[in-house]
Formats: sequence, structure tokens, C-alpha cells
Amino acid sequence: MRIALLPLDERPANTRYPAQIAAIAGAQIALPPDGALPQMKRPASRGWLIGWLADEAAHCDGIVASIDLLGYGGLIASRTGDEDIASVLRAIEPLAALRTPERPVFAFNVIQRISNADDATEEPDYWAVYGRRLYRYSRTLDVAGLPQDSDGIPDDVLRDWLIRRTRNHAVNLAMLRETALGKFDLLVIPSDDTSPIGLSARERKHLEFWRDALLPKDGRVLMYPGADDLGSALTARMINYKRGHVPRVFVHYADERMKDNIAPFEDRPIHQAVATQIMAVGARQMDAPDEADVILVVSPPFERIGDRDPHWRAHDVQQRREALLPTVMQIARWQAANRRVAVADVAFPNGAEPTLVELLFEQVDIAQLAAFGGWNTAGNTLGSVLGAACVPCDDDHARRIALAHHLLEDWGYQSLVRDALRYWLRTTFGRPDIPPAHLEAATRFTADQLRPIAARIRAAGLLCAPTNVCHPWQRTFEVDFDL
Repeated sequence: MRIALLPLDERPANTRYPAQIAAIAGAQIALPPDGALPQMKRPASRGWLIGWLADEAAHCDGIVASIDLLGYGGLIASRTGDEDIASVLRAIEPLAALRTPERPVFAFNVIQRISNADDATEEPDYWAVYGRRLYRYSRTLDVAGLPQDSDGIPDDVLRDWLIRRTRNHAVNLAMLRETALGKFDLLVIPSDDTSPIGLSARERKHLEFWRDALLPKDGRVLMYPGADDLGSALTARMINYKRGHVPRVFVHYADERMKDNIAPFEDRPIHQAVATQIMAVGARQMDAPDEADVILVVSPPFERIGDRDPHWRAHDVQQRREALLPTVMQIARWQAANRRVAVADVAFPNGAEPTLVELLFEQVDIAQLAAFGGWNTAGNTLGSVLGAACVPCDDDHARRIALAHHLLEDWGYQSLVRDALRYWLRTTFGRPDIPPAHLEAATRFTADQLRPIAARIRAAGLLCAPTNVCHPWQRTFEVDFDL
């Protein structure tokens, strides 16, 4: 099977992870060449991409397409570009013509985030000054309506920001219409870095109204928190759809009392997010483990708590060990019974919980997990874990590579090395980010720090020798490497 993928952008989460999931099922992913994808704020050529996709369509069994990439030139371009609505719709119009009954098209387009930070790295330039105020303004608009006071935000900034949001909202409404007309087999409208209150939540509710009116009980349009996980989830969905494979999933929460918690950057209780993510990969949720093909173990989130909460600190380790140990021992029992178990660690954002991973190393055969994830948002973790666990496992070597990659990145880098790197950068160069002139030195530091962690993963029975270590977007937030 060959699937053509137009990813959200060029980052490995949107390219490497879907390819890993396809490899587990013995399938292939066709991606645009690196030079054709965006480079952070430099958008891709939309015309070139649709030409590439049209050529590729003749040789593929299905298409998974980011409308942000095809319509704007990438995720960042969708927030910063000046294209009008008509231009965006013209750019995505040819996609529907590539659909045939034998070549389904799954499309997704993000409800834009509203970053709560004075940081323009991924936003229009004015976000560096007005980011937090725009975030507060969004919440006020949703809760109380148009405020009397704009909190010092200039009128031209407010106007530009709201025009960009209405453009994206109009595109999402147009995608609903096209799906209702049968031009797409599946449409996902994820909410990027969202919350229960604000314009993102207001736009989602409006879109849900029109979805339910146009496509009642249809199931072809899904909306849930996420963004960088969509390539992985929909790649899995395409494989399962083409093979007529409907995996059955039982969900075990490490703490049942926490399954109503709302994770940071999300807009609904975690159990609702999990249920929709299971649907997204083409699976079905079961009520008992004996009925399931896959047991998904979820370490649920501490509600609205960020990644540097005191629960990370040493004095909380024993408390967390006691809380997590019964679930880890249950995983060991399921493994002894030859059950397929995957672990989604969403207790905190932006990295796996070290205490959980230590327990997994101690108590279970970590190399036999179907999948593991603990990166970025809860939605990001769930989409990649379910994608890897719910496709048919035709290549166990590929499963082991994907598992080792997530252990090394989600736990090794995001939870351990990233803080060490930022401390080293601050003490060496006086800043916690990577100075462009010292990217090579920072990358070398990261590679050196990853080496003993990779050795521990190898000792657990997985192939894990990272090469070509690099920092996408030349920042400390994520890492990439080959295994």
C-alpha cells in the first residue's frame, strides 16, 4: 500500500512519525521532497505541491492532506500569510478532483491556536508585544462579548488578527460543505493548543453546529484537540480503511478519578478526547480488556497543570510511584498473557513523566509494548500512540524502531536532556535558546547527552543508536535523529 501525505509542515512529528506508522503495517508513505516543504515561516509553493500530488496520485492507494499546507503553504503560513479566502479555496480545489472510490481522500485543517505568550516565533510579528493581551481578549470575547477596553492592543493589530481568524473559519466552513457534497471521505478539524474558553472554542462550537446540521450522525467529520498528531492518526486510519481492519481498543486509566480532567492545551475531559482519537484511527472502543485487540493504558493529566509543575520534583517521586505501580503491574500481567499493550503518558505536557518510565523499565518488558508516547500535548501523544498500536503489525522491526524513537525523544530528550541543554546554553552563552552561530555546539551537546539514555534503551532489548541528531527549527523544543 502506498499513501500520499501532504503533511502539516516539515517538522519530523508531521513527516517521520506517519512514515514510522506506515512501516509498521508494511505500507509506504510518499512525501514531497524536503525542498518543497515550508521552512518555518517560509511557506511552501502551493502550486508545486498540488502538481506533485496529482503526479503521485496515479501511483497511490489513498491521500492524506493538510489543508493548512495546500491552502496556505504550511501551518505557520496559515497564521502569518496574507492570502484572501478566494486564493486559499482555489489552492485546495484540485484536491477533490483526485478522489476516486479506489483512492479516498482524508483531509484536515486546524482551528488556529491563540498562544498565551509574547512570542512571535510561530505567529505574526505583533505577537511579540501583544500575544498575552490577545489571548485575554479572546477569552473576554467568548465569555462577555465585545469588551469596552482593548487592553492597549492597537486597532490595526486587532483587525489583522480577527481577519486572519475569520479567513480560516471560512475555509473550515467550506471544507464542511465539500465533505457534505461527497468530495472528501473524511474531514478532521482539530483545535490546535486550545482551551475550553476563547475564540478557538467559539469557532469549534459553530463548526460543530453546521457539521451536525449538514451531516447528522454521519461520522465523516471529527473535531477534537490536536494538530501535529493528525498525519499519524489519519495515516493509520487510511491503512485500516483500505484493509477493512477495525481494531478493538480497551482503555485503562492509571487513575479513574482523573479521567474527567482537562489536559493543558485541550478543551474537554481526557476520556472524551481519547474516545474521539480512537474513532480517528478507525478503531472501536470496547468495555472490557478481553474484548480488545489493543489495551491502551492512559496516564491521565493533572488538570490545567503545565510541564514544570512541582509534581516533577524529587519529593513527589515516591507519591507518584505508589500511584502508578498498580497500573504498571497490570501491564506486566497483560504482557504475560500475550496482550497487545500501548502506553499514552499524558500526565504532563511536553515530555513523558520520568517516574512512569522508570517503573516501566523496572517492571515490564518495555521492548514488547505496542507503542509508547509522552510528547507535547495530550492529543499529540494519543494520535501517535493509537496510530502505531492500531495498524496491523506486519513489520515488528518497524514497531521496535518507532517505540525506541519515542522513548528516546519523549522521555530521553523532552523530559531529561532538554532542561540540561537549556541550562548549558544559559551558563555558556547567557541565553536558554540556541544562538544561530552555535547550533553545531548545541547539537553536539544534545547528542552526547542522549548517548547514555540510548544505551539504557538498548539494554532493555531495543535497537537504539541515534545518528544525524539535529534540532528542527534550530530551537531546543524538539530534537530529531535517525535510528
